[in-house]
Amino acid sequence: MQPDQQPQRTGSKISNTEWGLVIGAAAVVDIAQIVLDIVLVGPFINWLIDIFVGLSLTFYYHIRGVKLDSKKIAVIIVTFVLEEFGLGVAPLWWADVTTIMLMDKTEKSLMKITPYHPDAAKLAKKATDMAPQKRI
Repeated sequence: MQPDQQPQRTGSKISNTEWGLVIGAAAVVDIAQIVLDIVLVGPFINWLIDIFVGLSLTFYYHIRGVKLDSKKIAVIIVTFVLEEFGLGVAPLWWADVTTIMLMDKTEKSLMKITPYHPDAAKLAKKATDMAPQKRI
């Protein structure tokens, strides 16, 4: 790499403000699902909402540059399954977005610290492997 060249930017292009908006939108979806459960139409509509939100978030992460490795995909799948088959016990979409955000920010931080290190990608992967997992 030439001294005047910058390292290739990796990771997402999502700002803190945008992450906050996405977390807020996910929280609104969770609140709407709780309200739908209270008015007794939730069991008929929430499964459609969960499918739409799960696919939309995955597409959003992809187009905004979030690297969807196996850990992040597992978080999305676990959230979807718990939302779908958890009988609406706990709203989890905001927790899904927050977990993905923390994993993405960890990768970005490590790439800033060690952009020229030959094993920077391995270090970033190792850090996301150590990221706390959602516990139910």
